[in-house]
Amino acid sequence: MVYARQGAGTFVSAHGSPATQLAYSPVKTLADIQRCYDFRLTIEPAAAYFAAKRRDGSALEKIATALADLREATNHLLHRTDADFLFHRAVTEAANNHYYTASMDALKPHIAVGMHLHGLSLLAPRQGLQKVFQEHEEIYKAIAEGRADDALDLMRAHLEGSRDHLFEGRALDLSF
Repeated sequence: MVYARQGAGTFVSAHGSPATQLAYSPVKTLADIQRCYDFRLTIEPAAAYFAAKRRDGSALEKIATALADLREATNHLLHRTDADFLFHRAVTEAANNHYYTASMDALKPHIAVGMHLHGLSLLAPRQGLQKVFQEHEEIYKAIAEGRADDALDLMRAHLEGSRDHLFEGRALDLSF
């Protein structure tokens, strides 16, 4: 909010973070989940790119912590939606752009539904969980090594793979 104080000037008031101001309607259909994937594909690869450009020790540590939780879950044949989300959110934080992080926070309930369904579909084949973990690990390595273009490509491939696995490569009718 912008406000003026006579004789002092114009100021910007922090009435909460962008995440508290940004919200989306609840997930109601599978098409909503697909729309969420479409939107994530526009922000998360770019966030991974900038994370590789702007990374620092603290940001890498957050991503590594989430990756360690994912590794532990994978070793126990579990899919941890919370750790998965924290990994993706940590990547957006590492981009050092609050718009990415605010978008992830606003999308959290939507992403959770998609991750839960995707996670369930990975539990049958052990290699499915392992493959997804390896994708996360490669994204982390690209960011840690400053390989921005690779980070972008790997995040895009990861999200497309998740979406395509969940929807069996088919696009839903999004006309409604």
